[in-house]
Amino acid sequence: MGLFIQRALFYLCIVGSLTTLISHFYIFTYPSTHANLCSWDHELEWDIPWQRDAALGQWHLKKWVHIGVNYVIDMIRSLGGASQWDKKTQLRMLAFGDPQIIGVNKHTTYRSGVDTFGNDFFLGHIFQLMQRRLNPTHVVILGDLISSQWVDDSEYFNRTRRYSQRIYNRKPSVLQRAFQESHDRQTGQYKSPVQWWKDNVGNNHQECSYKDVYTWDKSFENFLFVNVSGNHDVGYSGDTTYEMMSRYNHLYGKDNFWIEYQTQSKRAWRIVVLNSLALDGPCLHSEICDRTWEFLSELHLQGFNGSTILLTHVPLYKREGLCKDGPSMEYYDDGQDGVLLAEQNHLSQESSDRVLDLVFDNGKPGFILNGHDHWGCETVYSQMGDGNGWECDKSNTSARYVREATVKSVMGQYHGNSGLLRGDFNEERQEWEYEYSLCPFTREHPWWVAKVSLFLTVLGWSVYALVQMH
Repeated sequence: MGLFIQRALFYLCIVGSLTTLISHFYIFTYPSTHANLCSWDHELEWDIPWQRDAALGQWHLKKWVHIGVNYVIDMIRSLGGASQWDKKTQLRMLAFGDPQIIGVNKHTTYRSGVDTFGNDFFLGHIFQLMQRRLNPTHVVILGDLISSQWVDDSEYFNRTRRYSQRIYNRKPSVLQRAFQESHDRQTGQYKSPVQWWKDNVGNNHQECSYKDVYTWDKSFENFLFVNVSGNHDVGYSGDTTYEMMSRYNHLYGKDNFWIEYQTQSKRAWRIVVLNSLALDGPCLHSEICDRTWEFLSELHLQGFNGSTILLTHVPLYKREGLCKDGPSMEYYDDGQDGVLLAEQNHLSQESSDRVLDLVFDNGKPGFILNGHDHWGCETVYSQMGDGNGWECDKSNTSARYVREATVKSVMGQYHGNSGLLRGDFNEERQEWEYEYSLCPFTREHPWWVAKVSLFLTVLGWSVYALVQMH
């Protein structure tokens, strides 16, 4: 009986070891299954000539051979990280949509708590793998950084800490300093700095324009990390409070700003980060919306002559049927604060046209990245012939147009997506050209299989070693 148990344990350990190796191999090489979508070079797949002439009965076999060959070639190619060819791409923007970090409390079940804990590392795995593979110049999180704007300040800080340290590897000292600047000395909990916000940010006393910023800290990282405000971070305009805005600005950074690059050359371009939650109304606090429109007016008055990439959360207006989410706006009942905006899938058509006119006023090529619609979408905004308004469709209908990509959510139930925006300056045409692709991972289950099998395999071999010793 003892020998039977030893053999059974041995074979179980072998199975566990193989499962661990295969699952870890997959989760660390999954971008190679979509090499052309998960690289800056969007034409990475190697052609296999005989595949085109395959008989119908052989098609499936040769299809998998084709996939396998490309998988192996790309995996070998990416072992050393980003290739020299990739590094020649001038703009390499890695974007993630709607991570929506959920929380735990005393009512959370053990299973939900473990799932939440693992989800942080699942999201962190995607970021770390893609960042190492692609060597981006910019990393952008397109709003809904956490899952609820209604949590108290302490929970908001706790989720921010998980977001910063477990998932996106931000510098710990930034949050430590923020906590020291604003916390309740009696409870020892973080407290939103409302007065600081009113004195500085709310009155537009903070600088909102920068030039040639490629990282916030050269000693820490070699890319620029940008947070974009979402409705679960600051609320829709009808429920956005000073407390919500102050803690977001204090912990995540400014919600409205722009960065200009190479302004003295023909390659001039800029990033515009816009709080799209404070555009439509009615707003709970009108001054919050007013400051966003003032920001756009100030941006417009700069007279910029280069290309623009707009980063925001709520997609611009589009007709029903173009994307998963159609146009929708809901309002709170008329209460003590009047009718207020409660939810929206898109910006209103009026706000969308104004944003496009103010941000993309020079006729140069541009691109819009946003989130909110978890299923993702790609559309094009073309300026109407009379110059009065913009029309959205799947392709451009006029010579002057701006492309929009809504990045499919990075959450596991949407297959852990990463958006890749590549920009290159065309010397012949003297303008920037952009290419976008969506790199899918899978649901969170393979990641869990890899980690649980690793734990059980180590445990199994340990028990087997003890049994052998006795």
